Amino acid sequence: MRFSTKSQIFAIAFSIAVVVLLYLLPSKVQNPAVIENDSSLGIEEAVELVKNGSDPMKGILKLRQIAEDDPENVEAQFYLGIFSVQSGQLEKAITRLTKVLELDPEYTEAYLYLGHSYAGIGKKELAIESFEEFKASISDLKRIEEVEKHIKKLKIN
Repeated sequence: MRFSTKSQIFAIAFSIAVVVLLYLLPSKVQNPAVIENDSSLGIEEAVELVKNGSDPMKGILKLRQIAEDDPENVEAQFYLGIFSVQSGQLEKAITRLTKVLELDPEYTEAYLYLGHSYAGIGKKELAIESFEEFKASISDLKRIEEVEKHIKKLKIN
């Protein structure tokens, strides 16, 4: 089956966006105050195992266990969402990131990854909505400009 040039360009652009987003992913849990008990150490260790590639499956399993034990753990849900994006499981990513925003609407990074996930499955309007939410919540002009480029591409295609 042949893919159109437009589809190929979109796939390449999406892949590049995911790589850039993963590069920008914080190396430590952003808001440890949200996490109660000792699960934060488990999250940081699990994220490191996945990010540095030493034992990614062990890290994912550890995050899943934390999320199963505490389904309202925003950080565990967020990182599982991010790693779902990384592995191309965009529907799972959308479920996880939506849960993050239900639990903590101020967790603005989730809007960014949610936008990329929606764009990846062709839901342009939801992607634009998510990008707009993210854009409205930040003040970094460079990031705003990058998000505006994504929105413009979605509106053109």
